[in-house]
Amino acid sequence: MTNNKLKSAALIVAGILWLGIVKAQQSVNASGGDATGSGGSVAYSIGQVIYTTIIETPGSVAQGVQAAWTPLAATGNTIKIGDSMDGGIVGHIFQPGDFGYIAGEINGIIVAPQDLTELYIWGPYNNPTEYAKNFTTISTQIGKGNSNSNTILNVATLTNTDYPAAKAAMNYENGNFNDWFLPSSGELMILKQNLFDNNIGNFVNATYWSSSVMQNYVGALAPMFNTINGICGCAVYERHRVRPIRYFSFSTTSTLAPTGNTTQMFCSGSIVDQLTVAGTAIKWYTTSTGGTALANSTVLINGTTYYATQTVNSVESAGRLAVTVSIPKLSFIASLTNVALGSNASLTGSISGSATFQWQSNINDIGWINLPNNSTYTGSNTNRLTINNIKVSNHLQEFRLIATAGNCRDTSNVATTSVIYSLPVELISFEATLKKQNQVNLNWKTSSELNNSHFTINKSRDGKRFTPLTTVPSKGDGGIYLAVDQNPFSGTTYYQLSQTDKDGKTEELGIKAVNFSLANTQKVVIYPNPTQNEVKVSFEKDFYTTAKLIDLQGKILQKKIIFLNDTELTFDLKSLDAGSYLIQLEGKALNVQKVVKE
Repeated sequence: MTNNKLKSAALIVAGILWLGIVKAQQSVNASGGDATGSGGSVAYSIGQVIYTTIIETPGSVAQGVQAAWTPLAATGNTIKIGDSMDGGIVGHIFQPGDFGYIAGEINGIIVAPQDLTELYIWGPYNNPTEYAKNFTTISTQIGKGNSNSNTILNVATLTNTDYPAAKAAMNYENGNFNDWFLPSSGELMILKQNLFDNNIGNFVNATYWSSSVMQNYVGALAPMFNTINGICGCAVYERHRVRPIRYFSFSTTSTLAPTGNTTQMFCSGSIVDQLTVAGTAIKWYTTSTGGTALANSTVLINGTTYYATQTVNSVESAGRLAVTVSIPKLSFIASLTNVALGSNASLTGSISGSATFQWQSNINDIGWINLPNNSTYTGSNTNRLTINNIKVSNHLQEFRLIATAGNCRDTSNVATTSVIYSLPVELISFEATLKKQNQVNLNWKTSSELNNSHFTINKSRDGKRFTPLTTVPSKGDGGIYLAVDQNPFSGTTYYQLSQTDKDGKTEELGIKAVNFSLANTQKVVIYPNPTQNEVKVSFEKDFYTTAKLIDLQGKILQKKIIFLNDTELTFDLKSLDAGSYLIQLEGKALNVQKVVKE
């Protein structure tokens, strides 16, 4: 058989809009005629089956095409071209004149949502006589694709040969349906008109194998979607696309399945009640048949297919619309462990589909904040965050990723960084120095701090029993610190420096001692002592400048200025609790006396 392709004459097709309930169409030609051209001749009628005869060596093609009708209604249900239903897309609704049309029913063609992934040959090379013997019942009509395909597979079995295009179509399964087959050429032409020409169904500008053969059996028919109603009488060993179809049928008294998008995206925590389909009294199931209807409050699960029915006039649809749920979910983000100081480290998250990202961190338990893009953090608005020049302060730092996809927002798990470092605080120096103002300055310096919360200065008379003097917050990465004691003890005062981790663990860093020489204490007299109301303080003039009443924790309760010629002053203790207090005179020397309040 030669590999000549037949040229095709243009098919002139017009559609009639059909509205209302299902009823038989009268066989009336609104208009019609013949068209002739160098490629052949066309007889056509509007609203009826269109037959085209194309004559050219080596053979001729007889082709029928039915004009489109939309929509049809049945007992409160509407089905129209392009609806998603029963594993595919409604491509045609049978009309009077179509083979398989049944009055009182809604029936037609469902087309698979995609082409098969491979290109197929139609069948083995053979002579026309052999094809004529085997395929006399093959038709080009709408409604004949199923019987054509079964005939082809029967011939394949009887002759022990392979017909890949029909076999691939009949092996196709989708939406729990396995009754697919290779369409006739007439069915492909009406699908081109109803779907391809209206940009429905994911068809491409290409040639598609049908289950129909040429009249002279020298080849098979393959409608060409890249021309206007062109049909190729192609050699059977050529490779072309395959799009399976199946038939559907409903009684006009039955209820159709609801319609809607077969893939729907939701946010985490969404429920069945948020699924959206067109229909009445919708029920949802987890199986294509049988089972118990789900409660509307059932939480949706990512990747799960749910099946919807509708109920009209107390009749629940036998068919169910399959809807697969997609819920964007961030992948698990692994924590960073054993990260070296000064290195760079990255955290990575991912999510299905497109999304916008924002990295956050919880630093020192102050709450989650958005991270900027700077010298410390890069990629803060991508799915990959890099922490540059790892510092001690990054140890046990918490991170998380926020992803937004459409109206959905998802938050990742919390990831932490674990930095390799031996000591919580590396102390460089600690000093206690007596100043002229009779105060002690406490200075210390650290080179690094790991998980440090704060420092504490403790104070003691004997170097054994310490009481807190003050606390100083950690600077995080090390630094210089200062604390001041304005009321040192008479004689020797011991100062202890300690640090406390964020987990509450405390470690002593060192002890320093400062000696005081308190002059002229014999010249100061306090009376009465003990006292219930007030105490008088007597001293030499022109020696002290300030007098302070202090509790044993070092808190200044009262302060008085001593003028040049003053030799006495009074402190009122009536409002104070019973106990011991200190009176401290400051000037040319420091003098501290104890007074007891009864």
